[in-house]
Formats: sequence, structure tokens, C-alpha cells
Amino acid sequence: MRNKIDAILLDMDGVIVNLLHGLLRAHGRLDLYERWPIGVYNIPGVLQMSGSDFWDPIAALGSEFWRTLPALPWMMELWSRLTSVAREVGAELHICTSPTLDPGCLKGKLEWLQEAFGQRSFRNFVMTPQKHLLATDRTILIDDSQDNVINFCRAGGFALLDRKSTRLNSSHTDISRMPSSA
Repeated sequence: MRNKIDAILLDMDGVIVNLLHGLLRAHGRLDLYERWPIGVYNIPGVLQMSGSDFWDPIAALGSEFWRTLPALPWMMELWSRLTSVAREVGAELHICTSPTLDPGCLKGKLEWLQEAFGQRSFRNFVMTPQKHLLATDRTILIDDSQDNVINFCRAGGFALLDRKSTRLNSSHTDISRMPSSA
């Protein structure tokens, strides 16, 4: 009998990495972190900046910006729990993250993953802004972006909206309640 789940895809930014903190820090606006509007993803809009005024300074920081983003406190516990679930159902577990248009983002995210997991050979990742292309009826995506979740489900996958992430969301998905098989 084949497994009912082949792959679990875990988003990076906002799920295991505190991107909001890093972005506000880079723009000298950490004062907004604790007061950040719940559920608001349009950071340039809140800061009243154009897209290029917002992202160009991040690109200027290069891969170092992405490599030094802080992990969220639950990152290793979440990875450990998902590793156990994946092992139980015979599925693969991968980080699935969307890079920006800056090449330094790809390099920095890869370095972050290698450092976080202590392995230069860490290869359990997919970097694509088109997460829905990975959707099958045997694939689960865990993401903090409602748009990514909707698009993944429309493409035939199963997705969980992770709402525990930093200040960008207001409620909490208890991953420990995820069924051990689907």
C-alpha cells in the first residue's frame, strides 16, 4: 500500500525565520515590531515606502541579510515534530521558500539553512515563488501566506495556514494536532 502523503513542505520566512524583525531592523524601524498591525504583510505600505525604496536597501545588504535573520523560537521543535510525522508516514520533509529577485537572497537563504541545520550538505529545500507547482493530492504545504495556501489547494494540494508566525498573524496553528497519516 502506498503512502497517502509523499511530501511535507514547510515555508521558511515567517514560519521558522523572523523575517519581519529583520526587515524592520534593516530599515531602522524595530520600534514598530511590538506594535505591528496583526495580519498585515504589506510592510512597504505600512512604512509608506515604494517597493524599490523598501527592497533596494535589503538587496544592498546582500546575502548577509538573509543569512543572519533570526530563527523563530519554535523552529527546531517544529522541524523535529514534522520530521517525526514525515518518518511515520514515509514522506519527505522539505523547506519550501520563495526568494526575492535579488540573487543574494538565494545564497543567504541556503547559508541560513546550512547553518541552522548544521550541515553544509543540507539539501532538503525547494526555492521557488511558484509553490503551487509542487501541489499534488499527496503533498502538504505549511505556509503563513493565505495566498500561497489558497493557490496550493487550488492546484490540488493540501495546505495548512500557519498563524503562529511572529506579529504577522493573530492566531496559532497547533502543528501537534496534525494527523499522523492522512
